[in-house]
Amino acid sequence: MPIIGIFAAQNYSRGLTVDYLVVAGGGGGGGSASNSAGGGGAGGLRSTVTATGGGGSLETALSLALNTSYTVTVGAGGTGGVGDANSSAGSNSVFSTITSTGGGLAGQGAGGTGGSGGGTGGESASAGGAGTANQGFAGGAGNSGNGAAGGGGGAGTAGSQGGAGSSGAGGNGGNGVAVSITGSSVTYAGGGGGGHNVSGTVGGTGGSGGGGNAFNGTNGDGSAGTANTGGGGGAAGRQSGGGTRNGGAGGSGVVIARYSGTTQKAYGGTVTTSGGNTIHTFNSSGNFYTGEALATGGTITFDNYYFTHTFNSSGTFTPTRAFYADYLVVAGGGGGGGTASDAAGGGGAGGLRSTVTATGGGGSLETALSLTAGTSYTATVGAGGAGGAASDTSTGKGTNGSNSVFSSITSTGGGGGGSITVAGGSGGSGGGNGAQTSGGGGAGTANQGYAGGSSANVSNSQGGGGGGAGAVGTNGANVSTSGVAGGIGVATSISGSSTYYAGGGGGGPSNGASAGAVAGAGGLGGGGGGGTTNAAGTAGTVNTGGGGGASNRIAGGPASGGGAGGSGIVIVRYSVAKASGGTIYNDGTYWYHAFRSSGNFQPYQSLTADVLVVAGGGGSSASGGGAGGLLAHTSQSLTTAGYTITVGAGGAGGVHQTSDANDGSNSQFGSLTASVGGGGGRAGTGTTTTGRTGGSGGGGTALNTASTGAGGSATSGQGFAGGSGTASAGAGNAGGAGGGAGAVG
Repeated sequence: MPIIGIFAAQNYSRGLTVDYLVVAGGGGGGGSASNSAGGGGAGGLRSTVTATGGGGSLETALSLALNTSYTVTVGAGGTGGVGDANSSAGSNSVFSTITSTGGGLAGQGAGGTGGSGGGTGGESASAGGAGTANQGFAGGAGNSGNGAAGGGGGAGTAGSQGGAGSSGAGGNGGNGVAVSITGSSVTYAGGGGGGHNVSGTVGGTGGSGGGGNAFNGTNGDGSAGTANTGGGGGAAGRQSGGGTRNGGAGGSGVVIARYSGTTQKAYGGTVTTSGGNTIHTFNSSGNFYTGEALATGGTITFDNYYFTHTFNSSGTFTPTRAFYADYLVVAGGGGGGGTASDAAGGGGAGGLRSTVTATGGGGSLETALSLTAGTSYTATVGAGGAGGAASDTSTGKGTNGSNSVFSSITSTGGGGGGSITVAGGSGGSGGGNGAQTSGGGGAGTANQGYAGGSSANVSNSQGGGGGGAGAVGTNGANVSTSGVAGGIGVATSISGSSTYYAGGGGGGPSNGASAGAVAGAGGLGGGGGGGTTNAAGTAGTVNTGGGGGASNRIAGGPASGGGAGGSGIVIVRYSVAKASGGTIYNDGTYWYHAFRSSGNFQPYQSLTADVLVVAGGGGSSASGGGAGGLLAHTSQSLTTAGYTITVGAGGAGGVHQTSDANDGSNSQFGSLTASVGGGGGRAGTGTTTTGRTGGSGGGGTALNTASTGAGGSATSGQGFAGGSGTASAGAGNAGGAGGGAGAVG
């Protein structure tokens, strides 16, 4: 696994003053299979605006360095207790140097400590769990001697004690704290309600600020704390003989950052403005980047040191400084074929070209673009092609999608789906043929997409599926059944999460199929499905480049048209680090790029870097596999030419006394010496006992009391030999351990 460290010299001469609200996840409410359980404690609350938790003084605003990414962690709520088992505490929320503590757990015993403490169960004489200073209050005590349980503590008040006696009411959760950081007053971090006892029916009420209610009635589960409030979960309610009842989960936390002015000065979260301030709300974990984007155009987001500009319609991308940019360019999908009698073909997906994760047509990843400061680059988003008319003539063929363009990169529109005797059109990915068409489906474009599916060229047969960026459309067959699927698209993570684009449209079912025949499915990545009984094809999904689905006509039914192709998309990505590629980290001194799968490393300038390369480890069988070879290349001079990264897979394991394991695969950074995969383990059969060679050697085996196999040898400078197999009369044979990068096996 290559990891690249790059020295980062930056001058932070200015800063950004930021107010904040950081609320942790609430603790889960207690469950019950016997006695009453406490309510979950609210997540800790720390704030610089209006009020803070635990009755403390307002916190001090943060002064954050510019051009720096700060990790934002939004704590999850704790799980509710199942039966008599305790719940779990909430998770911490973190922003820069500010940590709020997760809410305390609850159960039938003492409540747990936390941001606010969990309520204590009714059978315990203990006080409620303690809160954290300046974050929250304690949970309520139980009322021992068959009493009810205490409510969870809140950020604003302590939880209430449970009522006395076997019919006592559960204690209410402590109230939360109202904060106006978003421009309106919102209450956060209320405690969960405590459970009633064995003859009671009144559960404690959750505290204001998202606290979950305990079950109010004879037997039932507690309510969950409200998401993104840090509310504690409510406790279960159970009377004697009422079975197993579960507590409610704690509510997840929230992180909100605010700075003065309505000009956006940072990225991350959901951005709004109010009262002359800009507010960033994180309902889930992410990054808060204190700096401006390095270009204009499209919808701008920031994650993991990357700015991403997404164009769902045509526009202009203008860098404010020179850099290399990754891109995804997907053209519009072709329209699906229409029909007045027999089956039509699905539309081909728009061509897909990408520098991240994968590109279309099974090609190699594209090369990042060098962009110039102050130059405007047009981003053209291709429209999807119109679906074919309800006709058996050439007008029934779907229209090709339109090209998408960014700078010098053009992706070709998808081919239209064929109609009856009309072949699918060629394009980025090809359209599927109509049922009575000879030859293959429409051709795809090299390194952009695949061909459409063919047909059987007879009446009452299936139309072909449209080609996708990731696979050929399914061929239609001479069967009177449902339609066939479009080709799958390609998944890319350029926007931060894996998303499929450019799936082919589904083909039409045979004219001889019975009513209700299932339409051909659209390919994953926005491909439209074929029409259901006597219906038009489904359109491809907008901004995916998916092909349109073919129409459907069962014998005697009305004619119908094909579905339109989905529009394309252009996404441009660049890093605020000195290079792009892999998962990026920064420790204040170095940039790190970690590649856990193969990819490209693109420097934006000449660099001096240290490079660690680890190969895949060998599999094991009767003996252990050797570790992958490890090489550290120090002080490497890197240029803007770009480097291919290969991350070696681990070797498959063998079967004891049946088959040897496989060696691991090599890893390599550019043209630097490759790290060699680890040697696989031996099976312990046949005549070969010596371990396999590799980066580190595999272990040897012993076949009988007179045979001892040496460990496999290692590659010089990358690892150590494997251990020897050992023969032992009457006690069986032992395989040697695989060698490691630091010692012999």
